[in-house]
Amino acid sequence: MDQPQIKKMFPFEIKIRYILLPLLGALLFFITYMVIYLGVFKPVTVEVREAGPFHMIFKEHTGAYHKIVPIIEEVEKWAQAQGLDCHLSFGEYLDRAQEVEESRLRSLGGCLVPEIPQSLPPDFQQKTLSERKYIVAVFNGSPGIGPFKVYSRVYNYATENRLVLEDNTLEVYEILQTPNSMITTYYFPIKQ
Repeated sequence: MDQPQIKKMFPFEIKIRYILLPLLGALLFFITYMVIYLGVFKPVTVEVREAGPFHMIFKEHTGAYHKIVPIIEEVEKWAQAQGLDCHLSFGEYLDRAQEVEESRLRSLGGCLVPEIPQSLPPDFQQKTLSERKYIVAVFNGSPGIGPFKVYSRVYNYATENRLVLEDNTLEVYEILQTPNSMITTYYFPIKQ
């Protein structure tokens, strides 16, 4: 095809910069928004301290850890319908994701409550974790980036301080004023 035939098919002139620059600007805006929203640059505080006891009502979950959210929400909904204080929800992750096949990962999701209620639905369970020593990390960003930002910092801290961690991790989620603002406290039990 020669030049006059192309101009006949497309009578307007397409300038790459009119397409590329707005597209790059939108992409840059999206990336900046996600970095701020996820809390990539927010600090993580790490310390060793005693914590607990934790009174838990929960359901079991098997599979990818990021798919536990509906389980946690189901327990929260039931607890709120019963008038229970469930402002702290949790996920307890029983296996190390890098060592266990994703479809076999075990976790518990639910609420931390001041005391265990008398009766629970048949598929709910309860337990109390007694007070013990943990590496505790606090992060005011999205729990979605916790495995990348928080876990690596805690594992480095444990290595530097010659602490041996158990396989399970308790993540406690506290939603602040808005659903997009939350604090996640990570409890890594130290082997005695």
